Amino acid sequence: MEERTLTPVPAEPQATPATPADTAAPEQDRWADLAPGALTQDPQALLAAWMAGRAMPRRTLVRRLIGGIALTALLAEFIGSLRVILDQEPVFPLAFVWPVVFYLLFMAVLKDFPLLFLLRRALRRLQDGTLYPDRLHLVTPDGEEDLPLTDLIMVQRFKGWTVLIWGSWKHPQIVPIPDDACFGKAPFLYARLQELVTDIPFFCSDKPPRRRRHLVAGLLVLYVFLFTEVALATSVMGIQSYTLDNPNSNASVDLVWKEKEHTFSSRDVGKFPYPSTGEFQAQWVGDDCCAVTYRATDGSLRVQLLESAPGAAERLPDDPPEGAWTTFFHYDDPVTLRWDADLPGYRLQSPSGELLFRQWEDFDGMGLALCDDDGLPLWTLTARSFPWQDGAGNDITVQGLLLSPVSLSPSTTDALLLCPADSPLFAGEDEAENPAAPRFEDTIDVCVNEDGVFFTWDGGVGCSQVLDAQDCARCGITSEADLGPLVLRWDVASFLTVEDGQVWSYTSFDQGQSWQTDQLLMLGSDTLTDWCYGFAGTGQGYAALNGTDANGAPWVKVFQTLDHGASWERFPTPKAADGVVRPLNGLCFYNAGIAVATAPGDDGSPWPYVFATTDDGSTWVEPDVPFAASGQTGANRLTDLYFSDTGQWLVTFTQAPEGTRELVFETSDLTHAPWTLSALHDIS
Repeated sequence: MEERTLTPVPAEPQATPATPADTAAPEQDRWADLAPGALTQDPQALLAAWMAGRAMPRRTLVRRLIGGIALTALLAEFIGSLRVILDQEPVFPLAFVWPVVFYLLFMAVLKDFPLLFLLRRALRRLQDGTLYPDRLHLVTPDGEEDLPLTDLIMVQRFKGWTVLIWGSWKHPQIVPIPDDACFGKAPFLYARLQELVTDIPFFCSDKPPRRRRHLVAGLLVLYVFLFTEVALATSVMGIQSYTLDNPNSNASVDLVWKEKEHTFSSRDVGKFPYPSTGEFQAQWVGDDCCAVTYRATDGSLRVQLLESAPGAAERLPDDPPEGAWTTFFHYDDPVTLRWDADLPGYRLQSPSGELLFRQWEDFDGMGLALCDDDGLPLWTLTARSFPWQDGAGNDITVQGLLLSPVSLSPSTTDALLLCPADSPLFAGEDEAENPAAPRFEDTIDVCVNEDGVFFTWDGGVGCSQVLDAQDCARCGITSEADLGPLVLRWDVASFLTVEDGQVWSYTSFDQGQSWQTDQLLMLGSDTLTDWCYGFAGTGQGYAALNGTDANGAPWVKVFQTLDHGASWERFPTPKAADGVVRPLNGLCFYNAGIAVATAPGDDGSPWPYVFATTDDGSTWVEPDVPFAASGQTGANRLTDLYFSDTGQWLVTFTQAPEGTRELVFETSDLTHAPWTLSALHDIS
C-alpha cells in the first residue's frame, strides 16, 4: 500500500459549507443511514477502518518501536552470518530460513494484523446503523447500542469514507461511514463532526483507502539481506553447497566445500577429518547412507559415511561385525570376509588372493572403512538387509553387508553383497524352487534368459526387465553376449539392438526405474557389422556404427546423445590422412567436443589408427602415438580417455583379446602435443 499524507485539521472549528437546496438532507434528524449488511459486504469498509485504526497516534508509536526492533534483529542476523563465516563454521541454506520466519512474525505485529482480524469480526456483527446528530445507533446480534459523538477520540477522512473511532488506542471501536450513506455531499458529515467535537484529532486524505506495498517492499529488503549473506559466504570463504540425492529413494545429504580451508563438512558430522583438494565422489551404499570419497591434499583417498537424518541409516549388526560373510550371488568365484580375532582384524578372501585388514575407521555404527597397513581406506563395509524367502517359502529378512571399494570413479561396479555364511540362502533350495528366475553373478549385472533381459543393481534383490521373450526373439538376443558393447555402471545402463532393420538404443540413468529408447539408424538394405558404444558420465553418450551397403562398400556413422539417450544426432566421422573412412573399434568422449577414436590397423600392422578431436569433430587429427616405444608387440583398440589432476590427458589402449596388457599414453594436448608412454597395466 502507498503511504497517505495525513494533514491534521486545526482544532478551531471551521465554517460549515452551505448546502444547496437541491442537496439538503431529506431528514434533518439523521446524518447517515447504514443499509443492513452494507459494511459487511463492502471490502473497502474493512480497509478504511483498518487504515484509520493504524493511523492512531499511540498505535503508530508502537509500530515504529516494533519496526526498530525488527530492523535491529535483521541487522543482528546479518552480523551473525558474518561471524559464522569468519568463525569458519559450516553454512547451510537452511541457516537462512529462520530470518524469514522471524521477519514474518514481526511483520504481523508491525502491520497491525491483529487489529485487522478484530475489525473484520466486528464489522461482520454489524447488522444495521443510523447516525444521528448526537450519537451513532448500532444494531448487533447482542442488541442495540448508542455511541455518543462527544465520546469520539479520532476522525479519519478518506475519499469516499469517513471513519469514526471510539474507545482507546488499545481497544478501539471503529465504524466506517461511506459517503453514499450520508444525507448531503461528500464533506457533509466530516464538516458537521468538526463543528460538534472540537478537542479530538481530525485527519484528512484525498486518496481512497487502498492496499499498501510495505509488506512487499519489506520482503524485498529481506531477500537482499539473504542474497548478500550467500554472496559473502561464497566469495569470502569459497563455499559451495551440494545436495546429494539418492536416485532410489527420497533421501539426500548436504555437503559443503570451503576452498580456503580445503575442507568438506556436513550437517551431521561437521568438518571432515582430512583437508581435501575438493575432488569427491558420492556413492549411496544404502537407502539413507552415502559414502563420500574425497582426495586429501597429500594425494591419498579418504572416505566419510553420511546419513540423510540422524539415526536414519541402517546400523551394523555388531560393531565391528564378527563371523564369516560371503557373496551369495557369486556362485563360481565367491568372496569371503571373515573376522579373525588373532589379528585382530578381517581377512578378505577372493579368487585373486587374500587381503588382511588390521585397521579400520568406525562411523558411529553405520559402517566401517577397511584400511591398509598405512591407514588408507580401501573398502567400506555397511549394513544392507533385504527380504528373501527360505526353502520352505517363508518370508525372511537377511541381515547382509555391502562391501564397496573406495574410489573416485563414477563407474565403479565392484560392490559386493555379503551374507552370513550360515544363512539359509546357501542351502540351495531357492534356486531349485524357480530355475527360470534371473540369476546374477555380480551386484550390478545383466541376465538374459528365456523370459527376457533383466538388470540388477543390488545383486538380484530387485531387478528391472527391459525386454521380454518376444523382444529378444525379434532382436536375436539369446545371451548376454548378444547385447553387444554393454554399458553397465552404478549411474547408467545402455545397450544397442537391431530390430527389423533398425538400430535402437536402450538407456536407463535411474537404475532401471525407467528406460529411454530411441532409433539411431534405419538400415534398409545395409548390414550392420560392428559397433562401439559408451557414455561419458551421465547424459552424454556416443555410438560408432560400422556396416556395409548393398554393394558391399563399407561405411561408418558416429552418433552422439546429450540427453540421457532420449535422442541421438550424427557426429562427424574421423578419416585417416589417406582419406579412407575405416570402421571404428574404439571411441571415447571426454565432453561434448573432445574425443579420441581408434580403427583397426591395416593388414600387417599391429597398431591401430588413432584419431583425436577437440572441436566437436569439425577436424580430426592423427596424433603420432609412439606405440613401438612401449616394447609391446601390438595393441587393438582404445578403451579409456581421462584428464588427470596434473593437467595431462591419459589415453588407454588394450591388447585384448590377443594380449594381456593395457598401454597408457599421456599428452598435454590431444591434437598438437607429443604423446609419451605413461604406464603398462597387466589385465590377465
